[in-house]
Amino acid sequence: MAVFAPGREFLYKYFDRCFDMRVTEVPDEADKDTCAIVVTGVRDAENPKVIDFMEGCVRRGLTCLHLRVPYVVGTGMGGVMMRMARGVSQGTVMRIKDNETEWSVIHATDVASAAKHFADKPSPQTDYVVSASPVKVNELVTAFGVRIKNKHIGSLSRRWARLLSGKSLYQAMVTDQILDTRQFATDYPEFVFANPVVYLETHDYGDDSL
Repeated sequence: MAVFAPGREFLYKYFDRCFDMRVTEVPDEADKDTCAIVVTGVRDAENPKVIDFMEGCVRRGLTCLHLRVPYVVGTGMGGVMMRMARGVSQGTVMRIKDNETEWSVIHATDVASAAKHFADKPSPQTDYVVSASPVKVNELVTAFGVRIKNKHIGSLSRRWARLLSGKSLYQAMVTDQILDTRQFATDYPEFVFANPVVYLETHDYGDDSL
């Protein structure tokens, strides 16, 4: 299976487990009868590395599926999600009073599951935006607290939240970021994504679990 997820390399272990096969970033190393998967943010399709990978898939004769995703939660995650989780752990990120902001978020297990779903079943198109239903940022903060040894999470005024979490993370936390996933929902109504908040709060993380 050829998979490319620039900036989200932590996803590869999820693909390995979901597909039960070796994952490679090199199209020439993938079996010709498999489906190549590209995972990027919504506006990252023009990344030269993404273009090179997709052109390599064409040369190899691989069907290439492009999944555009929002914030991804999972073991080894980076970016805003890791900054938020680290802030929760350190006590610098808490719920923001009266904050109704919502984000599109998807758990890494569902990114891999969606890819396997496509690999096993022909797709009407090769480019989809995929995500679970939007979640409230305050609920996500609470869920990270549950994941981090049931850490108690308080609430802050907007002024203190901005001071403690930092300007860029605070700005993200008070800005709605919701993706349009209607095309995927129309083509694949049978596919249901897990609520990442519920996953964080209820999943049994064992030694071999992601």
